[in-house]
Amino acid sequence: MPLLSFEGVGKAYRGAGVVLDGFDLDVDPGEFVGVWGERRSGKTTLLRLAAGVEAPDSGVVRYAGRDLADLSETGRSRLRLGEIALATIDAPSHVAASAITVADHVGLPLVFGGRSQREAADAAHRSLHLVGAGDCMSAAPFELRPGEGTRVALARALVREPRLLLVDEPAVTPDPTEREEIRDLLHQLTRSLRVAMLVASEEVSMMVGAPRILSIGDGNVVSNETTGTVISFPAPAPTGDSP
Repeated sequence: MPLLSFEGVGKAYRGAGVVLDGFDLDVDPGEFVGVWGERRSGKTTLLRLAAGVEAPDSGVVRYAGRDLADLSETGRSRLRLGEIALATIDAPSHVAASAITVADHVGLPLVFGGRSQREAADAAHRSLHLVGAGDCMSAAPFELRPGEGTRVALARALVREPRLLLVDEPAVTPDPTEREEIRDLLHQLTRSLRVAMLVASEEVSMMVGAPRILSIGDGNVVSNETTGTVISFPAPAPTGDSP
């Protein structure tokens, strides 16, 4: 059974028109799926629907077989504090202006979920080291460089040990080498944590190595087939002495 399913999902906003129109997608446990599209193509809306932050106007979004619309707002919030994590890279303004440290910021989801401050701090440290941001622990969120901000956002999402990780526009750093490192990190995390990952980006380079890539535009999967084309990209070349 898919971990995440979109079944004929439609979503529209006043002034923006139709964002998603009869959208279908299945994501299996432990699967990495890249979603490419230009700005205002529906990528962020797709992730917000998958997280239960928004509800579709039509169709069904299921997580582990459950229609998210059948859950209460409290039930959906509990999922987002546990099994579903949405990593948005830009820090909220109130976080940027606050005096808390990165470690505090990363551990907050666990505190909101009822864990002790000590447990949250220990988990935050592990999560930050996991994504290669251990040296950012004592910094303030507003002090982070773009690449560091991406890693910290991933740490904050992963601290709750989700089954489904939704990543919105991870390629915010202008440094191409750092973008490659973040892209490789996402694949590494999928393999090592066995987490299902849905990564949305307008940067084609972030799609390299993804086992599945969907291209969306005008609210639909762009394809010659009604079910959408799945594009297989070659895996990154292995490192080492062998050719």
